[in-house]
Amino acid sequence: MDIYIPEMPEVETMVNRLQKFVGYGIVAADSRDPRCIPGNDQMFVSGQTIQGIFRRGKFMIFMLDRGAILCHNAMSGYWDWESERWTFDYVEGKRQSSDNDSRALLLVSKFGTTLAGNSDNLLFHDTRKFGYMKYVYPEELTKKLDTLGPEADHTPNLYEPAEVMTPEKFEVVCNSKKSIKELLLDQSKIAGVGNIYAAEALWYAGIDPRRIANTLPVLGPRSRFELFLSIRSVLRQALERRLDYAGLKIYRRHTCPVCGGPVTAEDIKGRTTYWCSACQN
Repeated sequence: MDIYIPEMPEVETMVNRLQKFVGYGIVAADSRDPRCIPGNDQMFVSGQTIQGIFRRGKFMIFMLDRGAILCHNAMSGYWDWESERWTFDYVEGKRQSSDNDSRALLLVSKFGTTLAGNSDNLLFHDTRKFGYMKYVYPEELTKKLDTLGPEADHTPNLYEPAEVMTPEKFEVVCNSKKSIKELLLDQSKIAGVGNIYAAEALWYAGIDPRRIANTLPVLGPRSRFELFLSIRSVLRQALERRLDYAGLKIYRRHTCPVCGGPVTAEDIKGRTTYWCSACQN
């Protein structure tokens, strides 16, 4: 089974939904999973205020008075809250909110009190249990985020300061002996792109995912720039569609929407990769 990891549009969508809790105090934290707010972290988190909720690459960042909660959703993680449960529609299937897959809880309060109507429980769901979150001090947060490459695109909830990819930087990144698909998934080179949107961007740009990145100019002098634009386009389309995966063109499809030919599905570096051998070279 293909491993699907939430990408920039999914994480940005989650972060955007959580903005209503900025300014809330964390009354208590609890976890059923040692990878999600361990005991010591719970002690440090409690009593602090959520100053902001941001995204960097595929990470969620809850900025607190002193430090932050750094969260990675991994394969199946997502957030909702007790008073408003959410069915998150991942491309591989809906994630129906359930207490059984709740890995961590933050009891938050708007006015510093748990009186009825003033508080709620933020719930981190993770069926496959590969997600994690930890409390980090500012220097730890900076060190972790510095391992990420430039952002694929700027979004309203992007953690600042964050470098954003430009066509010039992308040309430098593409000077690599890796396959272009492998390169696009490398978060140290470009942050936020994963299996879905890499496949979509390469299809739009007409590029075979197996092609070695530094050979792109063979396809034409503008090939790298066109791929750069395709990446931006598919990410923005995903946000505009509100993650309606019916709009995907090649990922998990059987026939190419342009030529009608069969879509190839092949493992590249452990990831199932989709492309049209007739349209992508």
